[in-house]
Order: sequence, then C-alpha cells, then structure tokens
Amino acid sequence: MIKFFRHIRQQLLTKSKFGKYLLYAIGEIVLVVIGILIALQLNNLNERNKSEAKEIEILNDFKASLEVDLVNINRAIIRGEQTKASMEIVLTHLETNLPYSDSLKYHFGNTNDTWTAQINRSVFESLKSEGLTLISNKGLRQRLVRLYDELIIGQKERNNRYRDLVDEGSAKILISRFDEMWKSNYESWVEENDFADKNYTTDGLIGEMTPINYEKLKNDQEYLYFLKSLKNKRFWHMEIENKSVKKAIVSLLKNIEVELEIIK
Repeated sequence: MIKFFRHIRQQLLTKSKFGKYLLYAIGEIVLVVIGILIALQLNNLNERNKSEAKEIEILNDFKASLEVDLVNINRAIIRGEQTKASMEIVLTHLETNLPYSDSLKYHFGNTNDTWTAQINRSVFESLKSEGLTLISNKGLRQRLVRLYDELIIGQKERNNRYRDLVDEGSAKILISRFDEMWKSNYESWVEENDFADKNYTTDGLIGEMTPINYEKLKNDQEYLYFLKSLKNKRFWHMEIENKSVKKAIVSLLKNIEVELEIIK
C-alpha cells in the first residue's frame, strides 16, 4: 500500500501536476492523522475496558469481604446483647437481695465478655497500593475510605479500651471476689467449630465465674460501681461502635451492588 501511494506521488511530480500533488499530499496527511486517531481511540477503549474489568474485580472482592465482615459484626452485636442482659441480671439479683442460683455463675462470667468483630482490611490495603482512583465513583471511594480509615480504626481503638477496662478490673477488683476469670468450655468449643467457615457460631461458648462470697457482693460498693460503670462503658465503647460499623457496611454493600450494575 505504501509503495502504491509512493508511485502515485512520483507520477504527479513527474508530470508537473503540482496542484494535484499538493491535494494528494494533504489527503495523505489527513489519512495518516485519521489512522492515528483511530489507533488512539482503540487503545483508549482497550485501556478503559481493562480499567473497568479491574474495577469490577475489586468491587466484587469488597463485596465478598464485607459480607464476611457483616457476619462477624452481627456475631459481636449478639454477644454484646447477651453480655448486657447478664449484667442486668446480676445487678438485679444483687440490688434486690435475691438468693444465689447456680445459673448466676454463667451471668457473672458473661459480664466480662469482650468478644470483638474481626474486620478484614486486606482488600482495602490492596486498593490503596494500586491506587484509590481505580474506584471511579468518587462518592463510593470516599465511603470506603471513611469505613476503613475512620470507623473501623475508631471501633478497634474503643473496643481495645474496653478490653483494658475489663483487664484492669480483673487485676484490681475481681481477683479478690471470684474464683477465676474467663473460665469456659473453650477447648471443646474450638474443636467443634471450623473458623474457616464464616457461619461458625459462638452460641456454644459458655463462660462462668463463681463468686467467693455472694452475700458479701450485695453490699460491695466497689464491685457494684465497677459493674454499673462497665455496663455504661460497654454501650459507648462497644455497642455504638459496632452498630455504626454495621450500618456503614450494609450501606456500602448496597452502593457496591448498584455500582456493579452501572459498570456492567
């Protein structure tokens, strides 16, 4: 093809048809430019297809990861509700002078539960290493950053603060009032559960803590103050944080579903 055009150009120059040659030369330049533009457009289309394919892959990874996180956060919320109920049962028994029953040792044990949700950051860290702009929707990108770099970090910090309160109470208060802390059937529970399965349950994990002198606890202001304060702090450090993260995860899963539909 190149030889064909060169032959025509040489004929026009030989016959001194300069005007026609000039028009031909301009036409040839236009064809070259059009060819370059088409090549660039095809290249851009190819790059855009690659980018969209990568974005779809990342969004699907986020979807799968967040679904597991949602299971974990729900599990932590349920455990928290059980802990709160046990605190109220123990306080009711002590403050209304109810007699001791063997079931109370499980409620005493449950008051110190610090089960926390494990949130997987690997997909988000992978996205950050490749570039956040791989997520083309700016609003979705901002919501992901807020979840992983604000809400989840804040949740972990406050959850850890609550665990420290329990550990401190154990060392200063519980040590002289109960036989032992965090006694449970954890060995058999671990054997019965497959932690690779996201649907494993904590229902079979049962702890207990037996008071050394139950009657004395009824008038033990230091212990009563500790338990009441722990109940309040659980609300601020655990309950609110877990529910805030859950709300953000549920919202993000919906946003991701919509975005996947748009891209596809």
